[in-house]
Amino acid sequence: QMHVNSDYVILEGVDENDQLVSPGVKSHQTLLTNLVNLFQPIIRFRLTDSISWQTTPCHCGSPLPTIQLEGRSDEMLWLERGPCDFVSCSPPSLQAQMYPVAGIRQWQLIQTQRNHLRIRFVKSPGVDGATVAADIRQSFRKYLDLERLGTLVEVTPEEGDIIPRTARGQKLKQIISEVGAPPRKVRSG
Repeated sequence: QMHVNSDYVILEGVDENDQLVSPGVKSHQTLLTNLVNLFQPIIRFRLTDSISWQTTPCHCGSPLPTIQLEGRSDEMLWLERGPCDFVSCSPPSLQAQMYPVAGIRQWQLIQTQRNHLRIRFVKSPGVDGATVAADIRQSFRKYLDLERLGTLVEVTPEEGDIIPRTARGQKLKQIISEVGAPPRKVRSG
């Protein structure tokens, strides 16, 4: 949980149509308005952070409202269990699958099709790339089994010497969906 200093900012959790979401409901994106910057007003600046407003007061006793950071809408992946049955996968849950994999200097996950994940990686010197690839498959298989996606999702590790940066910037974007979200009316998770 994070406190929101509501004297200084207004955060609005909104859905895909920029409609406010109710407390306790995960937003698609967040709109930020800064209430104290008089020289360069920031009004309803769009953040790709997905938040949910907490419905109970913080246990620390602070009167400030609290939010839960849920992830980023532009990095959220949607995998398909079956017709009209989609599972949303947040960046932290996907990143956690890479933590137990040893011998990686850099990695990037790309959803190339609804149920296909390509994982580019640069191995550390002296590490066997085939072993790293097998460890990636095993880690993701455990996660996918827990999500009841089992053999429905193909995971393809891809070793390389470098992971190219996106055209938009120099920072490596770690999770990319080339597919996007399914229509809202068919989502389940």
